[in-house]
Amino acid sequence: VAIVSPDKVKSCFQKWSLIKFAIYGATLWRAYSFDPERGYCMLGAVAGLFVVRVVMAFMGFTGLDLKKEDKAEWKKSAND
Repeated sequence: VAIVSPDKVKSCFQKWSLIKFAIYGATLWRAYSFDPERGYCMLGAVAGLFVVRVVMAFMGFTGLDLKKEDKAEWKKSAND
């Protein structure tokens, strides 16, 4: 990554974001097509997609995924 120009790295992240949103859209469209009248499948798909985001945010805020020595540095830098 250090050798690649910053413009190409930014483009790569944008490409993966577009792919991610396309997959989200396809997932939600497919869930809607299973039950268009009540929408329970759509609600389940939305909840399933956002559970991952909530867990990632929780792990980031609490630092539970860090090793003990990394956690000590993380808490030290958070207090500064």
